Amino acid sequence: MCIWRNSSYESEDFAPSILHKLAIIELPVHTLAAYIVLFKTPSRMSSVKGMMLLMHFCGAYLDLFISALSTQYFLLPAAAGHSQGLYTYFGIPVKWQAYLYISGLCLAGTSVLSFFENRFTAVVRGKRSSLIHEKRRLWYIVGNYIFAFVCILPITFTPPEQSIGKAYVREIFTPVALIIGPICYIVFAFVASHFDQSLNNIFLNIIAIHGLMSGIVMLSVHTPYREAILKIICCGHTPKESNKNSVHTDGTIVVLSGHRRSILIS
Repeated sequence: MCIWRNSSYESEDFAPSILHKLAIIELPVHTLAAYIVLFKTPSRMSSVKGMMLLMHFCGAYLDLFISALSTQYFLLPAAAGHSQGLYTYFGIPVKWQAYLYISGLCLAGTSVLSFFENRFTAVVRGKRSSLIHEKRRLWYIVGNYIFAFVCILPITFTPPEQSIGKAYVREIFTPVALIIGPICYIVFAFVASHFDQSLNNIFLNIIAIHGLMSGIVMLSVHTPYREAILKIICCGHTPKESNKNSVHTDGTIVVLSGHRRSILIS
């Protein structure tokens, strides 16, 4: 079945008209996120700093690759189309752009797997474990892509890392959810030989924003990063949150705010 509506959504200019403008937004957001991870990560999160930065870099590269470097015009379910990005302007052959695109997708998935594996090892074995000096862990990352989501389960449900684990899950869920939908459509298009250029262009745009959403979620769910962003926005002045269980003295009376009781010291 072939559907052609002859609308602007099916035009080869539709994706570049959105993606090239989106790249202007993505670049400063990704740069800010990398700066926050590099210089605002607290010591208690040092074990995941490197993998988090690598995961962010891979997602940012995939975003910018689709948005600006090699904007694609796919004709699914046929393996056909052409590119309209900077790589085409600089004369890079399409076959090499296709190679970079597929390798970028694989690299993004590998970085997510590495992040989960690193976090699991930090919780179970401690922060002294080194990926470079442990060959078994390297083979584990290469050979166990399907366990990417399983590695986070012990961290999520094991106190006292439960709240931090949930933040990591929320950070990963958003970009993954934005990719699963388009991938399901691509599989459906090939299996059913379904052609719909509007959906081809729309799902390409959805894939392109996954890294942007990942960076925004990463800066939102982690308290140190969120506070650093607020300080930047407010020029170093952020409102101090009141402690629900704060303690202060009033003469010989110790007041426990939030518990609605006072202790008289005789």
